[in-house]
Amino acid sequence: MYEIIVNPNSKCGKGRHVWKLVQQYLEKSHIVYHVSFSEFAGHARTLAASIVFPKDVPVSERVVVIIGGDGTLNEVVNGLKNLHSLIIGYIPAGSGNDFARNLHIPKNVRRACKVIFEKKRIRQLDYGVNCVGRDEVRNRRFLVSSGIGYDAAICHDMNHASWKKTLNKIHLGKLAYAACGLRQIIYSQPIDGELILDGVKRVRLHGIYFLSCHILETEGGGFLFGKKADPEDGLLNICVFQNMEKKQFVEALIFTLLGGHQNRVSGVRNYVCQEAKIATREPMAVHTDGESCQVQTEMSVSCVQSGLNVYC
Repeated sequence: MYEIIVNPNSKCGKGRHVWKLVQQYLEKSHIVYHVSFSEFAGHARTLAASIVFPKDVPVSERVVVIIGGDGTLNEVVNGLKNLHSLIIGYIPAGSGNDFARNLHIPKNVRRACKVIFEKKRIRQLDYGVNCVGRDEVRNRRFLVSSGIGYDAAICHDMNHASWKKTLNKIHLGKLAYAACGLRQIIYSQPIDGELILDGVKRVRLHGIYFLSCHILETEGGGFLFGKKADPEDGLLNICVFQNMEKKQFVEALIFTLLGGHQNRVSGVRNYVCQEAKIATREPMAVHTDGESCQVQTEMSVSCVQSGLNVYC
């Protein structure tokens, strides 16, 4: 039995279209499945939490398939219990699709179905955990990246932008990201902070625009902030944009989007660690896999090695 969770509204209805194609494949192949549909933000997490596989079912048959974007995938992974003892299948139907891009999961629906239901090649991947909050500590897993500052502020704007749906309907979703990105460039104010790596190395940060922690190399639909990030090495790759004028900041963003190595840009620093703590003097927006975690002054991240079984 395959448990399938579909976000029919991802990318303004693309999820619904993709599901119809997947359903045709399943029926034609006589594959037994159970499907659930998320109806609102956070619902996919609730649906995932309700999945219970019988104890006598082997791990190889405990498969949860997600159809949606990176946000839907993040919700499901955070809702699933006993994550280590089941297998994830993913069919991309979102705007950014960074998880699929980084792991070379096909965009073509039929080919993506073959990866899950025929080839069944399993990789044991790392995932990250983000911890925020003082009075009420909240932990959230992430599969692509988690960050604080500029990139998180864009995610917050996108999740609350009423015109995003309109642009997605006319296939101009990337314009929405560009508009939010431009707005944040105008209004972003760099803030000082501190980074502690693996509880030992202390790094003073001056004028942070953002700090991004990566399991996979790209986020935001292709920004290469996590250059050389490896989802199987048990480590986080951290990228910090700091101590630069806004003109330099814009140039660095463009350079990174085009695939340039950040080390060639003044003001960009890269670190590798298993866990990190970040503190800023003023509150900054925080995200996990593009999902807003509101604004915070402190954030802790860590890497869980080989904690995720994925067909890819």
